[in-house]
Amino acid sequence: MKRDLKRLSGETFDILVIGGGIHGAAVAYEAARCGLAVALIEKKDFAWATSANSLKIIHGGIRYLQQADLFRLRESVRARREMMAFAGDFIQPLPCIIPTYGFGIKSKEMMRLALGLYDILSRDRNKGLPKTKAIPPGRILSKKECLALFPEARPNGLSGAALWYDALAADTERIPLTYILKAVGMGSVAANYFEAVDLIRRQNQVAGVKGVDILTGQELELKAGTVINASGPWMNEVVQSKKFKPLGWVKGMNLVIRKKLVSKCAVGLEMPQKTKSKNTGNDDNRMLFLVPWKGHTLIGTLYKAFNEKPDTLKVEESEAWEFLDIVNIAFPAAKLDLDDVSFFHCGLLPSHKIRDSHPSAIPDGHSEIIDHEKTDGLKGIISIKSVKYTTAPQLAKRVMRHLKAKGVIKKGPGQKKDSGKAIPAPSDVFTTGKEGVDPEVVFHAVNEEMACRLSDLVFRRTNLGTAGPPQKRVLVAAARAMGELLGWTPQRIKEEIQEVDSCYALRNS
Repeated sequence: MKRDLKRLSGETFDILVIGGGIHGAAVAYEAARCGLAVALIEKKDFAWATSANSLKIIHGGIRYLQQADLFRLRESVRARREMMAFAGDFIQPLPCIIPTYGFGIKSKEMMRLALGLYDILSRDRNKGLPKTKAIPPGRILSKKECLALFPEARPNGLSGAALWYDALAADTERIPLTYILKAVGMGSVAANYFEAVDLIRRQNQVAGVKGVDILTGQELELKAGTVINASGPWMNEVVQSKKFKPLGWVKGMNLVIRKKLVSKCAVGLEMPQKTKSKNTGNDDNRMLFLVPWKGHTLIGTLYKAFNEKPDTLKVEESEAWEFLDIVNIAFPAAKLDLDDVSFFHCGLLPSHKIRDSHPSAIPDGHSEIIDHEKTDGLKGIISIKSVKYTTAPQLAKRVMRHLKAKGVIKKGPGQKKDSGKAIPAPSDVFTTGKEGVDPEVVFHAVNEEMACRLSDLVFRRTNLGTAGPPQKRVLVAAARAMGELLGWTPQRIKEEIQEVDSCYALRNS
């Protein structure tokens, strides 16, 4: 996969996707399968923003039982199954438990009923999947079984636990890349570090975008019949229409903890009551989840209202302390402080709604296809309000149905066969050794997967720095290996290393 800017600017595409996260990648893949001429651009690296902010769980929708939202439950079951079939090397079944107490809604009896109902509603969850990927049915655990999995469970009133299975995608950044590589294998063209700066408009018709190659500063025009704005929190900036009501955003944060707080399963803990009244998004019965990941523990998610430009997104030290305080109240045995945080994830999601003229800190639960011809009279462009990583494949199919209804996808020959190359799993190619990065891994990342910056290699093409800072000598060796391939000067190598180091720094507020 190469950055072919000559082709990108020289052809007129049926579809131009802006945004290389999970939703833009899935849309590009589905459009390519429909036989359309597809281009995809991303202002930084593929899956660098919200798609990298994840608890790594591919959800099957069990949480929607509480809301009696059977549509989203079924959508989640289908999407998880499809994603596991598509990118199975990156996804494994994950046992999850919630300790049970008393005789109310969190009792063993209520949880047994919920698990039984969910198993009926998700009865086709393993259809077409190999046995190694099968999602087992849920069940109720005894108090003894619960303590064997999670000895630190609050003992007062503990009756057992509800056990169900979701799926863990250890490297969520590689799944969007897989969709993009598959789309390119079917004839599409993709480019990272290419920013859309304006729409090409002919009166009320969008005919493409004006963009700039971030790596060289070259300005180009990209022509397309339909532009699909899948830029996430940059959606408002891409459209720039006075008639389009901009969306509000919620800041979501997860912490990577060096301590191995859980090892055999993910654990859900009730959010402390004292935090539910604050404007943190935790006032809607949300829970803390502790997820075992690469010998570390992922903890999420803290939500806060966000009113700034998306490019200013950062994690403040005060927010990390706030989050740690919440975790320590819910899980006193953890005894966490800032030294236990090896990394953090932060991304933006659409806000649930506006309350009293202030954006809510609760993320919206519903994805939406916004046809700008209907909302603000602008033809040739649609935007995707995306809310959930897991259901990206289902949303991409909805986009294809929408395009077919508009006549963008013509009736005629069947879909293209998925002819993209098989994507090796991290254990085959993309892991790193104790002494550094294998030169062949660096070569593959640069020449086959469009890695342009050291951060691309460290965070999204290998496991080198995804859970915390790599050793300095390893980082230097990786930078020099990339520099040799890309012609970097010693000063450029130094700057690339500094940019990676800065990604681990908490900002002081």
